[in-house]
Amino acid sequence: MCVVSLCIHGQHERYVCVSIGDASAQDIDTAMKLGCGYPMGPLELADYTGLDTNKFILDSQYTM
Repeated sequence: MCVVSLCIHGQHERYVCVSIGDASAQDIDTAMKLGCGYPMGPLELADYTGLDTNKFILDSQYTM
């Protein structure tokens, strides 16, 4: 659960960057793939695992 927590926390920040127009989802995914060596960008991964799953995890973290 700790690894999921760390990944999801950063995910929220990425959603904010996209929503306020700082970067596109594709820009963030490309930067994380090239800069950090991720095999899949974080927003691409969120789409793959399901946005409902990500929302559930975020909701459970912020209600603790």
